[in-house]
Amino acid sequence: MIQKRIPHLVRSFRSLFAANDRYGDSPIRGLSKAHERATQNTRYFYLAAALYVWMCLPQWHQAVIGAPPLEHVWPLYWAADIPILPLMDTLGVISATLAILAFWKPDVILFRIGFTLSFLFCASVSASLGAINHGHHEWIWVSLVFIFLPSGTTRVAKLSYCLTFATAQALVLMFYTMAGFWKFAEGIKSLINGVPGNFSPDALAWTLADRMAQTNTSPLLGPFFVDYAILAWPLFLCLMYVQIVSIVIAFRPSMHLVWAGILVAFHTGTFLLMEIAFPTHIVILMLLLIASPFQREDWLRPQTLTLLPLFGGLFAYLLSLFARPILPPRENAQCAI
Repeated sequence: MIQKRIPHLVRSFRSLFAANDRYGDSPIRGLSKAHERATQNTRYFYLAAALYVWMCLPQWHQAVIGAPPLEHVWPLYWAADIPILPLMDTLGVISATLAILAFWKPDVILFRIGFTLSFLFCASVSASLGAINHGHHEWIWVSLVFIFLPSGTTRVAKLSYCLTFATAQALVLMFYTMAGFWKFAEGIKSLINGVPGNFSPDALAWTLADRMAQTNTSPLLGPFFVDYAILAWPLFLCLMYVQIVSIVIAFRPSMHLVWAGILVAFHTGTFLLMEIAFPTHIVILMLLLIASPFQREDWLRPQTLTLLPLFGGLFAYLLSLFARPILPPRENAQCAI
């Protein structure tokens, strides 16, 4: 009975999340191409990771000079009695080296495991100092998923590789969905309590004004949107929509490039509006989604709009109206002779 229901469950899931969007018309024939692209992007991920660690090394070194008091988080319990400065420098160099080795030989699982663990330890030092660097999180989680990348050239191995890579894509998009969910939940909470919140026309303008007052900054577009709050309101509403439904995009390869481009624009906007930069988030979006191995090549077409979560049905209806043939007027059979 269960086996008979599985195909129905798969079709229901595909209809709900994927909207029957597939990687090309013949996914099996495109498997080798998708696998090749995924393998290439994995190598570039570790190349970017090596660069990221080397950029963080001076910051980590300066942070632990003078042996500041630490409250060791759980990944660093084993290092409680080790001097923090040599430990930090050693872990940083090891992490960067393992990232380089994983770029050189991505099929060697020990290099991938080693990078994930060593980078987790490095990030834990920052957390032990009482500061949380959100830029570290995606590198840890994506590298953790990449540990499970299989090796081999059989069709099953290639399919497993692509599914693992797709899991990393879905995980990153889930982060955006979680961020959008909490924005939406706080907005609903404010509406229930009858106080201004995320759905208020001045919500983004208040946030920008508060940020500039606290940090004494003057972002390029911040003052403009504070003065013209009504222009910022639809942008903020669109942002919540884009974030909330991001997880759905993981199952719609035709929209990987478009959605990642919107998220890159969002991260660019946070700098222009608040002087908060997210360069590593942009890099990961570029590696996993803008250069997605599963991106359909024929995505630039009106039919792609029908894949928009929540609004796809509306665009499908509008396209059907334009697609209807215009029939010639019927002749009046009762006209006078």
